[in-house]
Amino acid sequence: MSVDWRGLPLSGADAATTAAIVRFQENFQAFRDEAAAILDVAEAAPGCVTAQTYAAAMHCYSQAEADIRRDTAPLIERARAAAAGASERERLVLAAVEAWANADFAAAAARFEAAATRWPEDITAVKFAEFVFFEAPDFPRHLALMEAVAAANADLPCFLAMRAFAHELNGDVEAAIEIADRALAAEPDTPWAHHALAHAYLNSGRIAEGLVVLDRHAASWDHHAQGVRGHNAWHLALLHLAVMDVEAAMALYRTKVAGIAPDSVFEHTDAVGFLWRLELAGIPVEPAAWAALAGPARRRAGEAVMPFLNTLYLHALVRAGDTAAAKAALAALEARKRDAGEPWTTGLAACRAVVALAAGDAARGVAALEPVLPTIGCIGGSDAQNDILVLAHIGGLADAGRSAAAAAAMARRLAGRAPTPFEAAVGTRRRA
Repeated sequence: MSVDWRGLPLSGADAATTAAIVRFQENFQAFRDEAAAILDVAEAAPGCVTAQTYAAAMHCYSQAEADIRRDTAPLIERARAAAAGASERERLVLAAVEAWANADFAAAAARFEAAATRWPEDITAVKFAEFVFFEAPDFPRHLALMEAVAAANADLPCFLAMRAFAHELNGDVEAAIEIADRALAAEPDTPWAHHALAHAYLNSGRIAEGLVVLDRHAASWDHHAQGVRGHNAWHLALLHLAVMDVEAAMALYRTKVAGIAPDSVFEHTDAVGFLWRLELAGIPVEPAAWAALAGPARRRAGEAVMPFLNTLYLHALVRAGDTAAAKAALAALEARKRDAGEPWTTGLAACRAVVALAAGDAARGVAALEPVLPTIGCIGGSDAQNDILVLAHIGGLADAGRSAAAAAAMARRLAGRAPTPFEAAVGTRRRA
């Protein structure tokens, strides 16, 4: 029987299909554009469960509800038809991806965990699980999975990068840096290790260190897919913004983050998060920048993938001047998800708060956001990403004339470290 990159059996795969799957696995871990070739492989090898499963998983990364439903359905149907001859591992990973495509993140996570526990060498399934934990965050469980498979993957820089990120998400900055540095010692061109370090340095306030490290590696991102290229550039822009080097931050935004892949949810996420931070620090944003995001926001604001995305799209709509569209999307979302439980209970409250804050109703926005801040991480996104809602709460307090409360909230967020110039600006300047 054919085997994949990690020596695991592949069913229904001839030599050419096997070679193509191995190339996909390597390119996928390295964030290379060539990973998209798995879509062609799936068309050419309809009897290979793994090819269909991997192609379906790639569509899940779009984070676009209607697109995922449309694009994964035929692939999953073909995979099911071929599943009788597949291995138990392949069937379990297929079941995980099917749940993922249906936004059943709990089932997807459990199935990926089951697969990884029995076959820890399945580093592709582990990578899929990492994104599921981004969409439905459970940081301790995320780390537990990485530790459970660590012994089987200790020699892989791509895995060390994942493990470093999991440690950072759990607040262990020193372990994150040490593990990421090990990955880079083995392979300096490991963009996900750069990403883990960006999180570690930004969230611990070690801005000068972070700028040195990321500037050293930034040129290498141009050889990787736009998703990681733009996102790592976004992190570098946030480090520049932390010291209020607005010119450097804006240069990265204009050339690396926005306007490169205008239909990409990844780009929308980074763009809205960046512009929102500018305004929170009192830095004016050109109306054209918000207008450029209005079209995608109208299409996506009412989709139900994860609430974190809705908060960003709703904010963008209001700041682009289309409050009516934002309110209509929020109403439709509430009708669909009112009784969906967490994370939507927290998420819908956050969405209501965002619409109010973006429209300038600071008192109402703060009142809606404050009760759900302790559980805000459950709505999706990473710690660095959903920190925008913590910052928005602080800015809202200041805009509502509650400067002492804003200062106290910032102090809690800083947890004893000194504020960066950006953090000092948030809560002391009203929105431009």
